[in-house]
Amino acid sequence: MTQPSDAEREKHLRSLKESITQARYALRHYTNERRLSLNAEQLFELVIASPIAFAISWDEQVDEVEKQIMQYAAQSVAFFFNEQFTPELKALFEELPVPDDLLDDRRVPEVLFKELRYLAAHAGEWQAAFTDALKAILQLDPLVRHYVPELKPLAETITETLLIILLKNIGSDHIEEEHLYTMLSRLGLSFSKELYMRVLDQVSND
Repeated sequence: MTQPSDAEREKHLRSLKESITQARYALRHYTNERRLSLNAEQLFELVIASPIAFAISWDEQVDEVEKQIMQYAAQSVAFFFNEQFTPELKALFEELPVPDDLLDDRRVPEVLFKELRYLAAHAGEWQAAFTDALKAILQLDPLVRHYVPELKPLAETITETLLIILLKNIGSDHIEEEHLYTMLSRLGLSFSKELYMRVLDQVSND
């Protein structure tokens, strides 16, 4: 990656601040009700992981395997940020304002897992707010890929994750499929036949 100029870095910082501010606003009632005090990184992780909880909620029951999926997601999203993001990109996140009574980073996987379980049980109440937050975070795709060009686009990662959960859980009434198309439509996302077939093959061979 070519180091950005000072002017480019300032532009990147403004873009990051704008998206995080929009996500905070979308989730202001949620974070207040749940008494969550998150920095930019922690908010990013919660929002990126949230589609997993909503997809799991679509069949209106959460089994032990799905709890394990959410626990793994809570752990892996923090790993994703720490291991995949470059020091330069992390530094941008660290320049954003930090709220009082900030959540201890050591508790992030535990708290994320708790929040994902809560969202799966209360999807109808919070999915619209998180959809708005996701829209804001997805605007960061070009910025993230500028610093980590080898990363798969955030939109593709989210779509693929939703497809995997859908195809593992789809029932005869296909209600989960309706939920998927509704959520993707609200996010302005879609998927190709090639992606669908690749995920289907992956799920079939698990």
